[in-house]
Amino acid sequence: MAPAIFTESILKKKPIKIFNNGKMSRDFTYINDVVEGIFKVFNYDHTDGDSKYEILNIGNGNPVSLLNFIDLIEANLNLKAIREYLPLQLGDVQNTHSDIKLITKKYGYEPKVSIDVGVKNYIEWFKSYYK
Repeated sequence: MAPAIFTESILKKKPIKIFNNGKMSRDFTYINDVVEGIFKVFNYDHTDGDSKYEILNIGNGNPVSLLNFIDLIEANLNLKAIREYLPLQLGDVQNTHSDIKLITKKYGYEPKVSIDVGVKNYIEWFKSYYK
């Protein structure tokens, strides 16, 4: 959601709301990495009595500061955002980070797309899709 909201706002020269004055981090995961993780779990051979039902995190495992994320969008758009810094929202968390140890160890999941490449690809797609 954040990539779309920020990209659209920057292109339309509208302010983006940055909560907790930007002192936040998120664990962004590129869609191809998510799909790869799902396929690895789906195609795993569970015939050894291993449970088919478990809770797994499919993420990147590498949190990125929100301000760095916005900087990457700006760089790929070659535009500066109008930044509106706000306090932390009620119920929001400062940092998210997926723990991918289990899915990596058991299923061989390894996210491959860096935040730099992911944002670049997203911006290219966004521009071509929305023209």
